[in-house]
Amino acid sequence: MGATFAEATRSAPCFPYSLWCNEPRAGSETPRSAHGVLDLEASGLRCLVRDVLAVRDQQSLIGLRELRCASNAIARLEPECCVAFGRLELLCLSGNAIAALPAEIANMSALTSLRLEGNQLRALPPQIGELSRLAQLWAGCNHLRELPPTLGRLRRLSELCLVSNELSSIPEQSVSGLCSLVRLELSHNQLTDLPDNLANLERLRELWLDENRLERCPRCLAAGLPSLTHLDLSSNPLRRVPAALAAPAALRCLRLDRCVQLECPPPSTVERGVAAVLELLRSAEGDCGGAAAEVADADLGADGRADEALSEAPRGASPGGAERAATGEGGGEVSVWDAWDDGHTQAMRAAHAAVRQTAQSVRHEQQPSTGGSSPSASRGGRSRGRKARGKGGKSSRSGPGGAR
Repeated sequence: MGATFAEATRSAPCFPYSLWCNEPRAGSETPRSAHGVLDLEASGLRCLVRDVLAVRDQQSLIGLRELRCASNAIARLEPECCVAFGRLELLCLSGNAIAALPAEIANMSALTSLRLEGNQLRALPPQIGELSRLAQLWAGCNHLRELPPTLGRLRRLSELCLVSNELSSIPEQSVSGLCSLVRLELSHNQLTDLPDNLANLERLRELWLDENRLERCPRCLAAGLPSLTHLDLSSNPLRRVPAALAAPAALRCLRLDRCVQLECPPPSTVERGVAAVLELLRSAEGDCGGAAAEVADADLGADGRADEALSEAPRGASPGGAERAATGEGGGEVSVWDAWDDGHTQAMRAAHAAVRQTAQSVRHEQQPSTGGSSPSASRGGRSRGRKARGKGGKSSRSGPGGAR
C-alpha cells in the first residue's frame, strides 16, 4: 500500500494526493453558499445519527446540499442518514474509519461529489452505480481489492481517484460506460495490466499509474488515447515503452522516473526530462531499435523453428509474430504491443531486410553438402550458428537500450 491518509495530508498536498476536501482544487468544488453547507470537519464526531440527525433541526437538514465530516471517528454510514440526506450534492467523509457503505446509498441520487479517502473500505457496493449524477468519486487510501461492474454506469463521472488501494485488476465492465472521465488516478496499487476498453475513454486527459506492477505497456495505451495530456508510469518494472505511446499530439507529460528496469527510452534520456523522452519516442529512432530486435528475437528463438517461420513470413509482417506462429502461441494473432512499430520508416524496413538476409545466409551455410542429415544435426547447426552470430554482433539480441 502507499501512503496512509494521515501521511498524505500531513503536509501541503502534492498531486496525486491533492484531492482532499479540505484542499479543494480550482474548478473542482461545488459552489459554496451561505446556506445549505454544514462543515463538521475534525469535530470529534463518532455517529452521524446521534451527533448530527438527533441534534439538528430537521427543516435545516432538508435544505442541506453539502455535508463535510472529514477527519472524525465515524465508523459507519447508517442507512437512516442516506435517506435523511437524500438531497445532498456533496458528501465528504474522508479520514474516518468507515469499513462499508450501505446499499441505501442509492437513495442519495442527487450526489455529484462523494469523498471517501482514508477510510477502511474493502469494497464499494453495487448500488454505487445508481448515483447517476455523480461526477467525482474519491476513494483513495482504503483497502479496495476489486471494483463493482456497476461502476461503469456512471456516465457523468469525470474524476475517479483510487490511489493507495489493493487493486490488482480493473474489470472491463467497471470502465465501459465512463464516457465523461477526465482524470483517473490508480497510483500505488498492484495492477499488472489495464482493460483494453480503456482506450475508448476519448475524454481522458490525466492517467496516473505510478507505483504499480506493470511489466509491459498496456495495449490500451499503445492504441492511443487522443485527449491524454498527462501519463505517469513511474516506479513500474517496465522494460520498454512503445513509440506509439507518445503519438497523441495532446500528450505533454510522460513520467518514467524510477523505472529501474527500463531499457527504452534509455535511462540517460529519462534523466533529461519529459521533453527529451517525448522527443525521442516521436522521432524515427523512437523505438530504440526495438522493431529490429523483435525480428532478431524471432530468428533466434524457439529452438530453430522461428527462423524458418520468419523466412516464410510475408514482407512487412509485424515483429514478433513469426516466433508466435512458429511456436503455436496466440494463434498467430498480432497484439498492439507487437505491432507498435511495424516497419513504417525506411530505417526499420532496412533493418528487417538485413536480419532476414543474415538468417538466410546462415541457413545456407549450414546446409550439408550431402543429403540424409538427421533432424538433430540440423538443430545443432542452427544452435552453433546462433552462438556464432551472437559473437559477431550483427544478429545478437540488441533490444531497446542495449543488449539484453
